[in-house]
Amino acid sequence: MGCYPCASCRRCRGNQIALPDTPLSNRSDKSSPLPVVPLPHGLTVMSYSQGIGEESFDLGNAEPDRAVVALAGTCLHEKKNITYVAMGNRFIQQEKFSLSSEDEKAQLSAGDSLHVYTAASPTEAPSTHDPVRWAVLNCHEYTHVGLMTALIADRIEVLVVVTHNAATRLYWEYARSDVHRLFCYVIIVNSAELGGSAVFAPYRRLGTQRNAQFSASGQLFGTRGPVFNDSDLQMAGYAAALKVLTAYTHIGGEDVTTFALRPRGRGEVTVVDEIVQQAAETASSLLVPEGLAPDTWAKLTGIERFVLRMLDMETTGAQKLDNYQNFAKAFRVEDYSRVMGDMRPNHARLKRVTEFASRDLTESTEIGATKLGRLIIALQQMLKDTEPQVIVEQIKNEMADFLEVRPLLVDMLAFIQRKSPEAAVRSAAEVLGARLKNLRFGA
Repeated sequence: MGCYPCASCRRCRGNQIALPDTPLSNRSDKSSPLPVVPLPHGLTVMSYSQGIGEESFDLGNAEPDRAVVALAGTCLHEKKNITYVAMGNRFIQQEKFSLSSEDEKAQLSAGDSLHVYTAASPTEAPSTHDPVRWAVLNCHEYTHVGLMTALIADRIEVLVVVTHNAATRLYWEYARSDVHRLFCYVIIVNSAELGGSAVFAPYRRLGTQRNAQFSASGQLFGTRGPVFNDSDLQMAGYAAALKVLTAYTHIGGEDVTTFALRPRGRGEVTVVDEIVQQAAETASSLLVPEGLAPDTWAKLTGIERFVLRMLDMETTGAQKLDNYQNFAKAFRVEDYSRVMGDMRPNHARLKRVTEFASRDLTESTEIGATKLGRLIIALQQMLKDTEPQVIVEQIKNEMADFLEVRPLLVDMLAFIQRKSPEAAVRSAAEVLGARLKNLRFGA
């Protein structure tokens, strides 16, 4: 959890309520506990956003029968990492107990209490009239063994983990364990751009039906970020083009209605096709893969862009053949199937470096005539233990513009080093890239 400043520091701090009797917390007077809203009446949980820290953001106006949890982030005035909890007319400010390295770097102070929200004593048997026992953890607190031990002792029924963290898989693995270890529901809420919000239950079957099974240790719900992927942005290019086109009554001197109703010949490319294609290409050209320099991207051919873009998307788990088809069209790839290792609808992927045959990389093929194609050959040579210096000399002799394109080759190799699913290829790309980058001339 990093440092996310709230714009206004709140000094309205509620009392601690029915805290567990552990070394990590202090118990308030349980003879006059604060009333707590039973969770079945409503719970709203919000990850960090800048608006939560604004003066206009008022949890005090929340519905009286609804509990609201909001991650406010770093309070600059108090040097604390704060989570707000509102229940009815009560407002509680939780201070983060377990600090991350980012929190420590910002010199924040840790809180000293763990809050467990309930009106019942931990020693009393649960009653149907008692509110649900629940707790809220702030991101990095979920990794603190002592806090988890205290929650087990307090027999909580719902654990809310509010995060702003890219380590979504790690938190899901924690939750899958904790629904059984704590025997409670676990609710993880992350920001939309990061994804990873999920709800986990301490059972695997719903109802009495024999085959009514949950998957992944009782996971009821889950989201994966980001909200918009590359395909969404590409489709936005199509939508933008169509929005512009539908604003006109005439296109190329022809009435739009007549144009739309006119039968089209086989293979005919109309002015509308050209405009839509141009919009898609513009959108796709702006989608520079993470880890690749924009200057490099601008100099690549369509097939090179296609391979590197899809290689980047595969690292996120994208396997839909539709994605490959759409980007092949956007990058004007003649035959994308020549670089595909699997074309099943839900298991599509590119060929691995080791899967390219010699015939796939000849000058007569779309990929073989490119600089990326030459690098694939070079990486295959590296895997066969050819000396890096011999490979570099071959590349120098084959490319008349070697000095000009050397930075581009180095950048593509660095990208392959980060994105390739094959460990041996990543290692080979690292070695060859270093040789090209540190190459001396005139020595």
